[in-house]
Amino acid sequence: MNRPELPFEGKTVVFGGDFRQVLPVIRRGSRAQIVSASLQMSYLWDSMRHLKLVCNMRAKSDQWFAEYLLRIGGGSEEATIDDQICLPHDVCVPHTGKIVTLIL
Repeated sequence: MNRPELPFEGKTVVFGGDFRQVLPVIRRGSRAQIVSASLQMSYLWDSMRHLKLVCNMRAKSDQWFAEYLLRIGGGSEEATIDDQICLPHDVCVPHTGKIVTLIL
């Protein structure tokens, strides 16, 4: 700590998420602007230690779902002309009109 030459002055910072899915929000931004604002494009990226989780616990019991997620993340799942992916009905939760509040 107190090392101004290091990112975050040497403090340990943990970032988490699937960086293929969670992109920054750039109002009215083009695809290129959104990608360039991502953490992976930041000057900080090369100074970070990258740990990769290899076991998807949610999809561990459902092989089809696990493979489906990988196809979406890898860009090989079939998409529409607008680059949209239609989700199968069995993975969608119907809208009930009720408001759900998540407390994290």
